[in-house]
Amino acid sequence: MFDLAIILYTLRRFGSPALTGWVAFAAFGPGLIASPFAGALLDRLRAPLAIIVDMLITAGLVLALIFIDQAEQLGPASLIVLVTMCSLTSPLSASGIRVLIPRLVPDDALERANALDTGSYALIEVVGPALAGGLFGFAGPAATMVVIVIFYALAATSLIPILRTAKTPTAGQPTTLIGEAVAGLAHIARHPTLRGLAIAYSIYQMSWGVLLVVVPVAVFRALGPSANDDRPRPRD
Repeated sequence: MFDLAIILYTLRRFGSPALTGWVAFAAFGPGLIASPFAGALLDRLRAPLAIIVDMLITAGLVLALIFIDQAEQLGPASLIVLVTMCSLTSPLSASGIRVLIPRLVPDDALERANALDTGSYALIEVVGPALAGGLFGFAGPAATMVVIVIFYALAATSLIPILRTAKTPTAGQPTTLIGEAVAGLAHIARHPTLRGLAIAYSIYQMSWGVLLVVVPVAVFRALGPSANDDRPRPRD
């Protein structure tokens, strides 16, 4: 929901496709850069705790965005800063759920758990944007963002019982967080299969990021400010 809502919000609030592109980059780019450090941090923390921290931080930042916007103090720079801060903690959830599942189920149930995770993710990836778009159109941007904050808070709350059941990671060699992140990147660079997956996934994410901006911008230009205007529009 947030990925689409922040694009629609930027287009409606500022009407600038260029700024929308920068906001989309702020929503994904910093998180990708921080992901090696998030992976190293997950080796040290309990995965449910890391996910809860990300959910609460994101909920707080989106709530701050709502308040600043309602006070008519939100500008392009402050919007990009808030979205960037949301992105920086996002790998804790994105990677944390993949770390958490093997720690919650026995080995013979891992394939079924992964299948359930993949299936539910595919379903929510369709339902979430549809819900965000519907809410944005009928209830407005502020109400949509409030619903997103509520969902983040509910997600964080639902993980509290798992804090008592998830296995704590085994302590390893005492190394720094930066050292672990660099070692992980070096391992990927040396391993042909992992290196190929990293390159392919990066290209996929780049194309998805372009699509996420281009489609709303195209719809906005076709149906946005002039959607209710019956006068003929000049052709480009």
